[in-house]
Amino acid sequence: MIRIRCSTGDIAAIKFVVDPAWNILSSMSLFVQPSSRSLHAPLATALRNQDAPGVATLRRLTTNPAAPSLLVVPGYAYDVDNSPAAVTERLHDLVRMIPERDVQGVLEQLRTQESPYGDQEVAGLREIAQQALVDYFSGVLRPFWDRAHAIALRDLNMRAERIVREGIGGVLNDLNDQIRFDGQVLELQHEFDIDITVPPGGLVFTPVVFKGSGFIVHGPDEHDAPDMPIAIGYPAWGAATLWLQEKEEPASSSLEQLMGSTRSRILGQATVPVSTTDLAEKLHLPKPTVSGHLKVLERAGLLSQFRRGRFVYYQLSAAGIALRSS
Repeated sequence: MIRIRCSTGDIAAIKFVVDPAWNILSSMSLFVQPSSRSLHAPLATALRNQDAPGVATLRRLTTNPAAPSLLVVPGYAYDVDNSPAAVTERLHDLVRMIPERDVQGVLEQLRTQESPYGDQEVAGLREIAQQALVDYFSGVLRPFWDRAHAIALRDLNMRAERIVREGIGGVLNDLNDQIRFDGQVLELQHEFDIDITVPPGGLVFTPVVFKGSGFIVHGPDEHDAPDMPIAIGYPAWGAATLWLQEKEEPASSSLEQLMGSTRSRILGQATVPVSTTDLAEKLHLPKPTVSGHLKVLERAGLLSQFRRGRFVYYQLSAAGIALRSS
C-alpha cells in the first residue's frame, strides 16, 4: 500500500488536468498488458499490425525490461491544446526530459539483446523514440484522438461539478476501487508498502482514457526538479464510449427543420466537449460562423461551456440532451 499523507494545504491545492502524453503512452500498455484489450479492441488490433506507423519500433522499446525508464511520463504538462502540433511538441519534450542515465541504461540493455538500436548513442536513441512516438500518434491514434481528448475533458468537468456538491473526498473515493482517501491519507493499493508526504509540487490527478483499471503513479526522486508533483493517472469516466460513433442527423430530421442544418450538426458534435476550433474543422466552416451559432445555442440553454486553461469548451446541457433524445 502506498500511503500519501496530506495536509490541509495539500488537499486545497490538488489539481485535475489533462495531459496528452499520459493517454498516448498509456495506450501502448496494450503491447504487454492484455487487461484493457477487450475495452479497446480496435486499438489492440492496430497494435498487432507491425506495419502501422511507429508500432514496430515502439514494440521493441516497450517490451524491453528497461523500457519503463525510457518511455515513462515525467510529471505532467498543463494547458496543452489538442492540436497535432501541440501534441507533437509535448512528445518531443517528453523524450528530451528523460535523464541521460536512463537512456544510457536502455542502450546497454539493447546491446545485450543485440538489437540494432544498441548501435545508437544517447542522442540517436532519443531521436528514434521521438519519431516513433510522433508516427504512432499521427498514424494510429489520430483518427479517434479528438474523441479521446474530449472524453478526458468530460471526466474533468464532471469531477469539478462533483467537487462543488460532494467535496474533494467524494471525488477521490470515486476514482476507482484501488484509491481511497480518508480526509488525511490517500491510499493506493500497491505491492510496495510505503508512507510518503506530499512534495512541494503537490498532488495532480489526470484521467487516462486507455486505462481500464488501477492507476498510474509517478512521483519525484532525488534527480527530479524540486517542484515535481506526485502525479496519479486514473481510468477516465466514459472511456468505453470512445469507439461509439455518433449518428449524423438525417437530412429531413425534425431537429434540422427546427433550427437549421448547422446548429443541428453542432448539437450532434457536442455530445462530448468541443471547442470552437474543433467544430470549425469538423464542420468545414469559418470560426466566426461557428462562434455565432454557439452563442445562440448557449443563450437558448441547449449548450453549456467551461474553461480549461486558455481554452473554452462547449457540451450539451440537460435541455440539449433532452432535445437530441426527443
